Amino acid sequence: MRIASSLLVATFISGCSSFTNTSAPSPIFPSTESVAWIEGSPSGPISDGEKISQMISALKKVNEDWYYTWHTYPSPQARLMLLDSSGHAICRVDFGPNWLGSTCGHSKPGWPPMAPLSSDQARNFRNMVGGKWEVN
Repeated sequence: MRIASSLLVATFISGCSSFTNTSAPSPIFPSTESVAWIEGSPSGPISDGEKISQMISALKKVNEDWYYTWHTYPSPQARLMLLDSSGHAICRVDFGPNWLGSTCGHSKPGWPPMAPLSSDQARNFRNMVGGKWEVN
């Protein structure tokens, strides 16, 4: 029985390597000029060109370590839709306490790729959207 248990545990552990995040290409965030407004929760609509520019600039700085998670996509603390002048969605951006997810420039079905955020980055995004969640 002990040998069978050991073999079962060894098989499980060797199979765990398939439960890893897979790398993803960085999102392609739109230019500031193509975004007419940002609709979001909890911030509400943002149409001020300066704020839109700050948001797009900050998003473009998160350009490494993007990945697709092997498990369920986490629930975002805030979700923003970037909209063009016709009101059509360009893409979506999700914020968590220490991560960012985005559909910008991605056509892969399912949940979007995500990237870890430093505490400073997470706090900056939280403040931009008027969030009140805890930052890790």
